[in-house]
Amino acid sequence: MHLSASQLGYVPSVTPQTEPTTHQVAHGETLPAIADQYGVTPQALRAANPELFQDKWRLDEAQQSGRADPIFYGDTLRIPAAPMSVTAEPMESPYEASHGTSNSEFSAGMGSVKIAYNPGDNATKVTVTNEAAVEGSSRVGFKISTESSLEIGWVVKEGKTEFTVTGANVNKTHAEARSGQLEAEVSVGAGFRARYKVILPGGDHDPKEVAKINPFDPSTIPLGATVIMDGQYYTQTEIAGSFRHVGGESEIKDASGVSYSITRTGSNQVQIMKGPSASIEAYNGGGVRFKGAGGVEGSLTVGQQINVGDSMMRTATFDLDSAAGRSAYTNFVATGEAEHGAPGVSDVATVHRLDVSSQGRLKLKLSAGEAEVEGDIALRASTTGTYTQTTYPDGSIALTSEFKYGNNVPLKVTQRFDAEGNEVRSERTYEYTVDTSGLGNHSAQQINWVLSGGASESGPAIPGEKVKLTFSEGEMRALNAQAEKAGDTYAPGNSIASLTDDGDGHSRSTFAFAVGLSRTSNQDKYGFANSLLEISYAADGHMSRGDFDRISMDVEKHNAK
Repeated sequence: MHLSASQLGYVPSVTPQTEPTTHQVAHGETLPAIADQYGVTPQALRAANPELFQDKWRLDEAQQSGRADPIFYGDTLRIPAAPMSVTAEPMESPYEASHGTSNSEFSAGMGSVKIAYNPGDNATKVTVTNEAAVEGSSRVGFKISTESSLEIGWVVKEGKTEFTVTGANVNKTHAEARSGQLEAEVSVGAGFRARYKVILPGGDHDPKEVAKINPFDPSTIPLGATVIMDGQYYTQTEIAGSFRHVGGESEIKDASGVSYSITRTGSNQVQIMKGPSASIEAYNGGGVRFKGAGGVEGSLTVGQQINVGDSMMRTATFDLDSAAGRSAYTNFVATGEAEHGAPGVSDVATVHRLDVSSQGRLKLKLSAGEAEVEGDIALRASTTGTYTQTTYPDGSIALTSEFKYGNNVPLKVTQRFDAEGNEVRSERTYEYTVDTSGLGNHSAQQINWVLSGGASESGPAIPGEKVKLTFSEGEMRALNAQAEKAGDTYAPGNSIASLTDDGDGHSRSTFAFAVGLSRTSNQDKYGFANSLLEISYAADGHMSRGDFDRISMDVEKHNAK
């Protein structure tokens, strides 16, 4: 189901043009409004029409008549082609440079072998450690070890099946020191890790399908599937200490390398991404260490896991039906270079992706002799941010910023900039993904209610489904104004007022308001729609009449990509 802007009473804008055109100024039109119609910036219109905007008579006339720009009824404006960031869709990178997980992991070991299982990722990891003690003193001990691990995961999420194999090998030097009730441990290491991931559309797949795929032979890759390979060298530092059983620990892993991704987008068409990557994975926590009867030792720490991943991928799509496309594909795999506009080549761009996540974790370790068990438990849903910048051949940029605060609804903001860095504000959108499933979840009815201005609980939002709510910049600005009015209507200190006030008595920007609406939804999937309902109810300045203001947005069923 879909409710378009035109169905809500909005006049659709002129489609942005890939070629220059002209526009005759009508009564009352302003330069920003004309720029919005064609998906360009006012700065671009001024640069394209210097004879109008640099004419002294016109400037004086505009000033005397109170106009912001020297354009008048009947003028003909040259409209430049819209930047590629407007006429092309922003790209998404399937590659996340960090190897961290937001799910809990449990492990058990005996001697040199440890087996770990992550239920959320359906992943099993086997680690083998070979240690050699180095002669020390009664208070200080040293060990040198080699640790090798292999992890295999097979999971269905967001309508796709992901198969992942990760291997790592690291050499570590470990030192321990004890003095009375003071204990300290330091470990430093350097290693290499490699990951192979296959993402298949749909959830009904036989693992044997993966074995048939050759990432360098596109004909073996199913339509819509993606294969990702990366390798990273890394260093890691682990520090732990305790005094009178109270202690803390810190772990930092710093990695960098290269990545390669191939997606089969058509019957004989592939998109390739290739480039450098880097990540930092850090945990800091505090807790207790203890010794029990029977030689049992253990530790319990609570802390914060922070992961940062960064990749810069050169990308292009190749038509393998043509000889030119096949030749360009081979050259790109070898060099990472492709020429925009070359035969058999399309969608050339650079995609820069940055991922940031933060999550509370509880770590429990117990050991007795050669046996040990561990639990690395996620305390709550992680707070994440993903920023993807697509730079097109004309120098223009599309930027998508995705936010998710714990269990609140995720928000995706899309912005588009011209080659000079000016944002095309009319093209900015805000997209929320709302899950309406679950007993007692009335989000779908509430969304339909505010869409209709209190006329009906039926509409495009279907209970039990995920829906995407998309606001244009103008619609979000209008919602911000409605929230300001509603905040003034409710009692002082209400939650709606906090969305629009920056804390210093000033109004929040549209962007900050949109982010706040996602962040302050009571840490559940119900709060967002309820906030919309509260805004709709009081936006007219009255509560006793029970009138509702209509909130304008696009609503469509969410289809996992």
